[in-house]
Amino acid sequence: MSKLLISIKDSLSEALPSISSLAFVATFSLARGLVLGAIVLGLISVATTAGPSLYRTALFETNYRDVVYLRVVNPKGGAHHGTAFHVDTPSGNQVLVTNFHVCGTSQENNSYEASLFGHSTADTHVIKKDPTHDLCILSPVGNLKSFPLSDNALLGLPVFALGFPSYMPWTLTSGDIVGWVGDTSFRRMTTKLCLEYKGKPSLLSCKFTYQALQTTIPVRGGSSGSPVMNMLGSVIGVVTKQERGHWGIVIPSEHVINLIKEL
Repeated sequence: MSKLLISIKDSLSEALPSISSLAFVATFSLARGLVLGAIVLGLISVATTAGPSLYRTALFETNYRDVVYLRVVNPKGGAHHGTAFHVDTPSGNQVLVTNFHVCGTSQENNSYEASLFGHSTADTHVIKKDPTHDLCILSPVGNLKSFPLSDNALLGLPVFALGFPSYMPWTLTSGDIVGWVGDTSFRRMTTKLCLEYKGKPSLLSCKFTYQALQTTIPVRGGSSGSPVMNMLGSVIGVVTKQERGHWGIVIPSEHVINLIKEL
């Protein structure tokens, strides 16, 4: 019996170093896993907090030099302002896009001056107007790039407007697409523009069968005509007005695409 106990004791003595080694390895592996996990969680935290800010910065730096500040002067006195940007037509021509109400609703011979990055200016003129969708096409100015257009505007996605809100220089504002609108006040504004342009006291010449995008982008004076971009930098619409004090109303790009088809 004593020999058996001595044998068990010797076996345990030989096994303990191996058990200790295994315990050390397991403890080290667990600690390393916890450290790596903490690092990964830290990186995720940085990406979710600093990531959007860095992305907005990159989007701004890539595009702001190519947005135009448009000044429209009425020969009878007075001036108003807005934002414009270039797009390419299907035939390969470059044109400038803004709102119809920025170009002016009257048939008078307004003059148009575009301010470019670097404080240079250039004259432009109207090529085509679409009062129904509050859009205006002008001749290109400067050596500026064209923005790609996309008619894929999905609810809930973040969007970015680049323009001159409150007439501040080159400002990027952001929000989300939260819905579609075709409410009475929006229709009333576009109907007024259309009737004044056509000079006909008939609603039959100004039918509205489309809806505009409702966003949380802040809109101020000078924002009109701003390109509204998705996260890829493609323009999904054009700022047209502010609604009820806090909604930014955006004309879908499909109407810009239709307007420039024949240019």
